[in-house]
Amino acid sequence: MKPRWTRRSPQSAHNFDLVLLNVDELDAARIGQLLNAIAEERHRGLTLSGRAYKEFRRWISQPSTPLKSEAYVLVSNWFMTQSGDRNSMVASRCEALWDELFPCRPLERLSSPAAGQNHVVVTSEFQRFWQLVLRAQAGEKASTACDMKLLSPVVHKLPESEMSSQMTEAAEHTSSPTVEGSVSATFVKNGLQFEIAGSPRALAQFLSFYGEPGTLKRESDSVYTAANDLGGRRP
Repeated sequence: MKPRWTRRSPQSAHNFDLVLLNVDELDAARIGQLLNAIAEERHRGLTLSGRAYKEFRRWISQPSTPLKSEAYVLVSNWFMTQSGDRNSMVASRCEALWDELFPCRPLERLSSPAAGQNHVVVTSEFQRFWQLVLRAQAGEKASTACDMKLLSPVVHKLPESEMSSQMTEAAEHTSSPTVEGSVSATFVKNGLQFEIAGSPRALAQFLSFYGEPGTLKRESDSVYTAANDLGGRRP
């Protein structure tokens, strides 16, 4: 059974440590194997932060204690980064560990990519992620929350001349998408143009957090793959 979580300090805006609810059902050996698989990989001479590795090792041996936020945030950074590191085996191994622990992935990176801040939680992004976790744990179909990870958002900065304009909502109605089909949408918010694509259910979830669609259309591909930012930032 998938691990179920609660927050150590539910009302805190600074403490994002998580506590496992179903400790007796945790497959500690499996978690340990996935953690070791990360440590065996290197990308540009880098792998998962030593402090994250040590915290996960501590937690695996004492799963009734809180898992510190910096540990799971540093794992997520590898597959949520927009740099080329996203395509590394380290990132793939981190994804495997994350998916074993949580029912869904974050909508956006949970921490800042700035030096010295990559372990510090961005409160607004955690809240979005946590709401998806709670919905999944409350009994919603797994696809409702987990399909969110199929979304690939692309963000464009608009010219200042267009900053104040809002996209006119216009939809092209087609037949109901097949299982392999996907839906894409474009909308503007705070001077940024967002283009996202994924399953219809995932798209609806995303827009419920970020805004109303400007253009809705059917795509032939099942998942839209965005070009990665190859800026070489540290995960």
